[in-house]
Amino acid sequence: MKEELQELGRAVAGMRMVDLGYPMAGHEIRPPSPPAELERLRRAVADVPPQVMEYYSLCGGGTLPDVQNGYFLDSIKTVLAARDVGEPTAVSGPNGGKVLVIASDGGGGRFAVRLSESVGEVIYLPSDGGLYDGVFNGTFTKVVVVAPDLAGFILRLAADVKAFVRGEEGWKYLA
Repeated sequence: MKEELQELGRAVAGMRMVDLGYPMAGHEIRPPSPPAELERLRRAVADVPPQVMEYYSLCGGGTLPDVQNGYFLDSIKTVLAARDVGEPTAVSGPNGGKVLVIASDGGGGRFAVRLSESVGEVIYLPSDGGLYDGVFNGTFTKVVVVAPDLAGFILRLAADVKAFVRGEEGWKYLA
């Protein structure tokens, strides 16, 4: 996970070369989460996968508001606060099961790590999906697996940032 986050950090550093014709917002990958926050996550989400704990021990989230439609890597504080106010904790349908939302795009879509079934897979929950009582409706809205694990998601995000910096036409972004 450390190497993947370093790769993402290098990609984000490349954003300095991009001229969008307006002042870009802050693009950053934040420093590691404090130990107290890690413990808070461990207590709040009993079945949190080890890869999520490793990720947050190396990275406290991040913001990439100008890449594609924007990517926002949630801090532990944001993850837990959002769960308390109705962020999805489960998905119904074919790709159903318990999830932990860890990121979002600028259009209201969410990226979540599976906590049950294919544990650790990262899935995309589109903004047009229904949400009731903490359950995202994956029966009528297609839930897409975007990476086999969190490390793969970080590398895919780094690839999106690099494609954005290069101005690569036709690139298929995560969201």
